[in-house]
Amino acid sequence: MEAAKTKKGWADRLADAMEFMAPIFDQPHLAAVRDGFVAMMPLLIIGALTLLVLQFPCSLAEGSSCYLGDIMDPDLAAKLWIPFNATYGLLSVFVTISVSYSLARRRGLDPVMPVIFTFMAFMIMSAPVLTGFDAEADQFIDNRGLFTAVVVAIISIEVFRFFVKRNLVITMPAGVPPAIANAFIALIPGFVITFGWWAVRY
Repeated sequence: MEAAKTKKGWADRLADAMEFMAPIFDQPHLAAVRDGFVAMMPLLIIGALTLLVLQFPCSLAEGSSCYLGDIMDPDLAAKLWIPFNATYGLLSVFVTISVSYSLARRRGLDPVMPVIFTFMAFMIMSAPVLTGFDAEADQFIDNRGLFTAVVVAIISIEVFRFFVKRNLVITMPAGVPPAIANAFIALIPGFVITFGWWAVRY
């Protein structure tokens, strides 16, 4: 009887497991990835709702099945695909920005310039057509480039932090406005990030 009273249910065991794993999820890189993907929820929901409307099942008079997008005006259907393509079609781009922003904040960096250089690095790696290097290459800016987006975001922010933390940057006099000073601080790490990923890609 005593053993039955002290036996934990599945909810208690799950709570214990989550408490045990909490330090792992608070690790900066994992936490940045988690927060970056969570921040994508509004975009994913909007894109999913658009897809739900276009792919809503219906039936024709003859008894054959179809989708709502097949029977509506073709011009309207083409326009309704735009929100879906702008969300899921650019998913890796948004994840790159979101994860790099989250990690930059956790690392104590002013996130503007690190995120910009991370975005550019991802475009070099995954969208060679847009960067003008390889017109025949495929682009991986949708869900196919998610792994690349996470890797580029983490490495780029850590490289940026490496230079800033060790003061391997161009510093301006005290009277210079912060925006200009931050731009010069980003010059050397931005150069390394840009041409480092360019060397990896080409």
